[in-house]
Amino acid sequence: MKGNTYEIYNCSQYYSTVEKLSDIVSKKILNEASRYIDDFMYVVSEGRSKEEYGIEILFIAVIIDEYIGNGIELKNIPKGIFSILLKLRSGKCKRKVDIIRGILATKILRRTTEYKGEITEKELGYVIRWMEATGDFREEVERMKNWISFLNEKDKTYIRIFFSYCSKLNKWFKNIGKEYLGTYTKNVDNYLKQYRKDHSNKEDIIYCGRSEIQYHLNMVAAEIMNKVYRKEFKKCKDRIVFLPDCMRAYERKCMREKVNQGYRCRGCTKSCNINTITKLGLEKNFDTIIIPHETALFTVPNKKIVGIIGIACPLNLLSGGWKALRMGFIPQCVPLNYCGCDKHWRHDAVSTNISLERFNKIYS
Repeated sequence: MKGNTYEIYNCSQYYSTVEKLSDIVSKKILNEASRYIDDFMYVVSEGRSKEEYGIEILFIAVIIDEYIGNGIELKNIPKGIFSILLKLRSGKCKRKVDIIRGILATKILRRTTEYKGEITEKELGYVIRWMEATGDFREEVERMKNWISFLNEKDKTYIRIFFSYCSKLNKWFKNIGKEYLGTYTKNVDNYLKQYRKDHSNKEDIIYCGRSEIQYHLNMVAAEIMNKVYRKEFKKCKDRIVFLPDCMRAYERKCMREKVNQGYRCRGCTKSCNINTITKLGLEKNFDTIIIPHETALFTVPNKKIVGIIGIACPLNLLSGGWKALRMGFIPQCVPLNYCGCDKHWRHDAVSTNISLERFNKIYS
C-alpha cells in the first residue's frame, strides 16, 4: 500500500474539528434518542453515562448498515468452528490457527448479500453473531448483546421505531462525518480497492477492510469518551500509558525488556518515539508499557483506581476504551497520527507518532 488509510496531518485543526463534531453528535443523540437511553438505563442499571449509551446507539446504527449482508449470509452456517478457533488462538497454536481463520474469513465471513427487508432485533442478532465469529469485535459484541436482551422485551412498534431512527442516524452521521473528518480519511477507499490481494486468506482481512465511516465513528466516540471520563481520570494518582509497538524506531533492533504486562523501553534509541514518551513519564511520574496488541491489556492489581492513556489507531480506540472500562481502568486516549505497522497496513513498517501537545493536554 502507498500512503496511509488515514492521516492526522494538522493536529491542532484535527482536534478542534473532532471536538466540535463530537459535541454535535452527542447532543443530537441525547436529544433524539433520550427515550431509548432512559429505558435502557432503567433495565441495565450499570451506572454509566447517557453519553456512553448514545455511543452504543450510534454503533448499532452504523454496524447494521455495514454488516447486515454478512450477517444474513452467515445465519444458516454453524459458527462453532469460529468459536473453537478463537479459543485455540490464545495458546501456542496461534500462528497455525490464524492461517485457518484467514481462509475461513476470506471464503465465508466476507460473503455478503443485499438486504432490503425490515430491520428488527432478529437482524441485529444476525449481525452480532457474525461479529462474534470474526473475533474482531469482542467488546462491541458484549455491549450489543445487552441491547438485544433489552429489545426482546419490547413490542413490535417500539422496535420498528427504534431501528427506523438508527437508519436515519446512520445516514446523517455518514454525511456529517465525511464533511468534518473526510480530509483525514480520504485514502481509505483507495486502500480498500487494493487491500484484498495483500490480505486474502489472512486473519486480518475483516479488520483491515473496515470502511471510512467506522474510522469516523471511532474518532468521534473516542472524543466523547475522553470528555465523559476526564474528571475521573484527573483524580487518578496512579497512571499508565500504553504504547503500541509501531511507535518504536526501526533503524536498529529494539532492546525493550519483557515484563509481566508487556514490554518496557530501555532507551536504546534516542530518536525513538516510545523513548520520548518514556522519558516524559519519568518527569511527570507515570508508567509506560509497550504492548504488541490491544488484547495485551492487563487487569488492574489490588483493585486500585488506575488511569490510563491508550495510544492506538482509530479503529482500536472504541473497543480499547470499552475493554479498559471493563477491566477497571479510567481511560483516556490519543490516536496515532497515521498507521505504520507492516502487520496490517504497510509493506514496510514506519515509526508512528502522536501529537505531544494533545498528549500533554490529555495527561494534565
